Amino acid sequence: MHLRMKRVAMFAFMLTFSAQLPAQDAKAAATETFPPAGHNVMIAKYWSSIGPFTAEGGDAAGALGKEYPPDKVRDYPSRYPGEDGKMVFWNGFQEANAKKIVLALKGRVEKPGVFFATSYIESPVSGKVSFAFHSDVAGKVWLNGATFGELRPGANAVFPADLKPGINELLVKCVAVKAGDGFSAAIDGAVKGIVFTCYYPWPVTPVPASAWRVADVAPNELEAIKAALLKKDELGLPKQLQDGKKLSWAEAKSASDGSLAVSRKSPEDTLFLAGHLFSPMKYHAQEYKLKLTCPKGTLFYIDGRKLSGSYDEATKTFSAKTYSHEMRVGLNRMLVEIPPGAGDVSVQLMMSNPGDVKFMADVSPEMDPKKHVGDWPSTVMTNGIITAKVAIPDLEKGYYRGNRFEQAGIITKLERDGHTFFLDAPEVHSPLNSGECCGPCEEWFDAIAYDDAKPGEPFIKIGVGLYEKTYSPNHLWYCAYWPLKMFPWTTNADKDKIEFIQEVDGPRGWGYRYVKKLILVPGKPVLLIEHSLTNTGKRRIDAEQYAHNFMALDRKPVEKGLAVAFTFTPKTGADISKIGVIDGKRLVVTADKVETKFIPLEGWAPDARDVAATITMPKVAAGIRIGGDFTVSKMGVFLSPEQISCEPFTKVSLEPGATATWTRNYEFLLDGAAK
Repeated sequence: MHLRMKRVAMFAFMLTFSAQLPAQDAKAAATETFPPAGHNVMIAKYWSSIGPFTAEGGDAAGALGKEYPPDKVRDYPSRYPGEDGKMVFWNGFQEANAKKIVLALKGRVEKPGVFFATSYIESPVSGKVSFAFHSDVAGKVWLNGATFGELRPGANAVFPADLKPGINELLVKCVAVKAGDGFSAAIDGAVKGIVFTCYYPWPVTPVPASAWRVADVAPNELEAIKAALLKKDELGLPKQLQDGKKLSWAEAKSASDGSLAVSRKSPEDTLFLAGHLFSPMKYHAQEYKLKLTCPKGTLFYIDGRKLSGSYDEATKTFSAKTYSHEMRVGLNRMLVEIPPGAGDVSVQLMMSNPGDVKFMADVSPEMDPKKHVGDWPSTVMTNGIITAKVAIPDLEKGYYRGNRFEQAGIITKLERDGHTFFLDAPEVHSPLNSGECCGPCEEWFDAIAYDDAKPGEPFIKIGVGLYEKTYSPNHLWYCAYWPLKMFPWTTNADKDKIEFIQEVDGPRGWGYRYVKKLILVPGKPVLLIEHSLTNTGKRRIDAEQYAHNFMALDRKPVEKGLAVAFTFTPKTGADISKIGVIDGKRLVVTADKVETKFIPLEGWAPDARDVAATITMPKVAAGIRIGGDFTVSKMGVFLSPEQISCEPFTKVSLEPGATATWTRNYEFLLDGAAK
C-alpha cells in the first residue's frame, strides 16, 4: 500500500492507501504468552476506534477484503453511516489504563461488525521494533500504510517492524462478533523515547505576538502583582491592584524569527507575559503540547496553575503538557513569569492546536463575564394571580448571554400570594456562564448545520447564535464553542403576555423563524409557553428542545419527602438508592442529604400528548404541575441540594417551509391544589 498525508481542516492528517500489498514481507512469530518478555502493553488511552460498520458478506474474510471509509482516510472530525444506518465516529476509550482494546461494547447482538483502531507512535529516531498482539477476532494490521500482519481469533503473534523518525501510524482492522471482542497490543523497548497518542498529533505552531502583553515588575511590587495575576478563574489584565499599585502593560514586539523580543528596565525586575487562550472542550482529556523558548527558571501558568515540565539548556526550551479538562472551558488567562536577569529576553510559545484553540491578549467586551452583570433589562407581567419578572433578551446587557439556553423566556422571579416556585435569579451571577440560568429556561439540545460543516465553519444553535465547529464529530452541549454571531430577538411585551421573535438566515441554506410567547391565563394560576418554529431554509431541520425547569419551592432546598407525581408509572435504569425510590407513579426523595444526580426516565406511552408531573414537598405550600400538548421524546429529573428540575424533551422535524407548534404549561399550586 502507498501512503499519502495531507492536512484536513487545520489539524487532521489523512492517510490514503491504494489497494496494493506492501513490499515488505513481515511474518508473524507465534508466542504462547502475552505480552512476550520485553514488551510493554499499549494501553487504551493510546488508541481511538470507530465502528461498527456492516460486515459485507457476513463473515470475516469478506468484510476484511471490503473497503470502508477508514481504510482510505482517518478523518477524525467526520461521521459515517455504520451498521444499521447508525452514524459512527472516532472515539477514545473511557477506561484509559485498560490493557485490552474492547471494540464491541456491552449489549451487542452477536453478529459480525467491522471496527478500526489507530494509535500514533512518535519516535525520535528510526529503529527496529516488534509489536505483539493477542486478538479475540480476525483482523489486519498496518504500520505507516504497509500491511505487516494478520490477526487470528484466540492467537498471539509478534510482528517485526521498522519505525521511522517522527510520526508512525498503527492501524488495526477487525471483525468483532460479540460484546467484549477486541485485541491487546504491546511493543518492545528497542527504541527509547517514543511517545504514544490516540489521534494524529496536532502540529505545534507559534502563538502569535498579538496574543501577549508585557509588564515589567520591580522587586518591591512582585509579591502583590504576582498574587493578583495567579488568581484562578480570573480574566483580563489588571492595571490597578487593591493596594493602589498600578501595572502597565505594553504590546509584545515580534522579532524577525517570530519570537518576542522583551526588554526590562532593570536586571532586578521580573517580566510577565500575559494573554488568553480559548479552549472549547470540556470533560475530554485532550492533550496539548507546549514548547516555550525562554531563559532558564521561567515559569508558565494557565488559569493560575503552574505547569510542570522539563528544560533543555541546549535549546533553551521548556517543554510541558496540559489537558483540556485541566483548563476552564472557554477563556483562560496565560502567564509567563521570566526571572530577573541582565539584557533583553527572547521568548516564544509553541502549542499543539487542532485549529479550535484561539489566542488573544485582551478579553473583548462581549466575552467579558464582568461586563453588565447587574443592569440587565427586564419587564413584569401579571394576570392578578401570578406575577413574573422576565429578562428581556439583549445581546450586550442581557441577563443570560451564554451559549446554551435561549435568551427568550427566562423568568427571573415568579410569585403567587407571596409563594415562589422557580429558582430565583441570584444577586451575583455570571451572564456568560453557560449553565447559570433560572426559571423554565429552554434549550435546543441538538445544533443544526453541524454535520454538514467542516471544522472551522459555522453551525447554528437555535435560539442562541452562530458558532464555529471544532474538530469533534459531534456537537456537545456542554462545550464552549467560539461565538461568531449571537442572534437577536424582537420582544413585544403586554400586561399578561410577552412575544419573542427570532429570524435567522444561516449558512449553507439553513434558516428559521422562531416565535415564543409567554402567556398568563386570565383568572388562572397558569403560565403557557407557546412555540412556533418555521423552517425558512432549504435543509431539513431535526432537533430536540427541552425545558430545564430550575425549581425551588418557596426557595427551600430539596428535602426528604419531596415527590414528583407523574401521569404514568416511571421507570429508570439509574441507581437511585442513595436518593430515593419510585413508589407507583411517584418519585420520592428518601435521603436526608441530596446528592447531585440526573435520573433518566421512561414508561409513558410513545404517542401520549398529556404527559405531566406535579412537584410537591412536605411543609411547603407551593407546588407546581408541568405539562404540555406535545409528544415527549425523553424525560429526566435532575436533583441537586438547591433545586429540582423536571425536564421533558420534544423532537421537531421540519421539511423546508413547514411549521411546528407546541405548548408547555405550568400550573402553580398552593397546598397541593389550584386555587
